[in-house]
Amino acid sequence: KSTFNALDTAVFIGTVKHKLVDVNKAAEDIFGYTRDELLQLPSEKLHVDRAHYIEFGKHVHHALQHNKTVRFEFEGRRKNGEIFPTEHVISWLWQDNGKPLGMLSIVHDISERRRAENAIRESEHKYRLLAENASDVILFLDKKLQITYASPSLKRLTGFLERDVCGQALKDILTQDSFHEAEEFIRCARQKKVFAWSKDNEMRLELEHLRKDGTTFWAEDVVLPSYN
Repeated sequence: KSTFNALDTAVFIGTVKHKLVDVNKAAEDIFGYTRDELLQLPSEKLHVDRAHYIEFGKHVHHALQHNKTVRFEFEGRRKNGEIFPTEHVISWLWQDNGKPLGMLSIVHDISERRRAENAIRESEHKYRLLAENASDVILFLDKKLQITYASPSLKRLTGFLERDVCGQALKDILTQDSFHEAEEFIRCARQKKVFAWSKDNEMRLELEHLRKDGTTFWAEDVVLPSYN
């Protein structure tokens, strides 16, 4: 019982007919109801509306049919009416004779995770708008110096399209001498761990680039690290 109430995720224990018989403290905190209120409350009240409740029942029915634990994301409703995202893990409790005794439902409030995911998506969207409308060429390289992304401005400057260079090596868009210079610079920077953006440590190189038509041009390249 102590472990049951110490969990920071909501735990619901119900009968095979979906009637709640016990909940933990986290269930009260997450949904805003007292334990007594939850035990008296129709399960439908914890869902957005009846349609959501019916859809939720289909997931539960799937678990019963296949005798297995199911995990899925769904929306819940707090006592104050707030709709919030949840992750459900549902499994069945079994008697010694193999017959179902009841249902165990673990509910995670994933509001913070969703906010973080939305912030990342928004950041990526803003970055893409910036990258795709920048006049300077932006390239992403992996650890093997293979090109994984090229901004649309590449075509104006070199004649290459993004699909022409993605998957290609950095050496394919630089003259041989400039590639060796860039390669040596990056190798030394990695060894000395000088990859940091600061006013006193601007990693800038002047390199000779190749155009699609075979001509070359000189450009200033700013090298920045990208971290996972």
